[in-house]
Amino acid sequence: MAKPPWLERDTRMAGRQANGGAGDGAVIRWPHRNHPVDGSLGESAMNSIDTQFLRADVEALCNFCIRLRAHWRHFQILYEGTELERELLQRTAHNFFGDLNHLLIEHLILQICKITDEAKTGGHENLTVKFLIEKTTLFASSEEVKTLNSLSASMHAFRVKIVRARNKYIGHLDRASVLEGKPLGQASPAEWNQFWLDLQDFLHMMHKRYVDPNSVFYLNGVIGLSDAEALIDALRESKFYQILENDKATMQKCVDVATNSKFSKLSNV
Repeated sequence: MAKPPWLERDTRMAGRQANGGAGDGAVIRWPHRNHPVDGSLGESAMNSIDTQFLRADVEALCNFCIRLRAHWRHFQILYEGTELERELLQRTAHNFFGDLNHLLIEHLILQICKITDEAKTGGHENLTVKFLIEKTTLFASSEEVKTLNSLSASMHAFRVKIVRARNKYIGHLDRASVLEGKPLGQASPAEWNQFWLDLQDFLHMMHKRYVDPNSVFYLNGVIGLSDAEALIDALRESKFYQILENDKATMQKCVDVATNSKFSKLSNV
C-alpha cells in the first residue's frame, strides 16, 4: 500500500526493542487545576503543592502517551508484519487499509509533535516534555535534570526529522510543498525505535518522582492495548472459508462430517 510521498518511511522495523503495547482500557483524563493561593504557606508547603500539580500533569501525559503507544502498535501489527499479512489486507479491502495506513502515520506524527512542542505557545502552557522539564528543575537533582535534558534532546532531534511533515502537510497544506511533491517526515526504523525508548525513560523518571516512587512505569512494556492481531486472524479465517466454499467436494465432506456428528442432534436454543 503506497504511502503519501511526504510520509514515506521504511516500515521494516529494525529490531523489536520498542515492541509492546500499552495497558488495555487506558483512559485519558485531563485533571482540573485550581491552584490555591495562600500567602501564609511556607516554601516547603508551596513546594508540596507544586509537586502535587506536577503529579497531575505527569499522570495526564502518561495516559496520553499510553494511547499514543497503542496507536503505534495498531500500525505496527497491521503494516509492519509479513508480506503475506499485507497481501491479506490488500485483497480484503485495498482502499480502506491503504487509507487507514495514511491516517495512522499522519496521526502519529501529529501527536508526537504535540508532546515535543515548546512549553508555552501563544501565552498558553502546553503539556509537553519541555514543560515538565522546566517545572521539575525546581525539585530534581542536577544529575536527574542532566538525564532528562539528554532524553529531551534526543526526542527533539527525532522531532526535527518529522516536524516538516506536520507543518507542511498535516497541520497546514503548504502549496509550494504540495506542488513540489517531495517526501517529508522520513525517519529510519532505528530512529523511531530510539524515540520510543527515550520517551519510555523520560516517563519512567517522571512517574517515579511525582506519582509513585515505588512504581515501575515502562511505556513500551505495557501489554494488551492493541487487538489488531484479532482482526488479522479473523480475515485469515474468512479467506480459509472462501477457499473451502469454492471447493465443492471438500465443502460437502465437511457438511457430511458435521451432519454425522453426535452434536448435530442437539436442538437449537
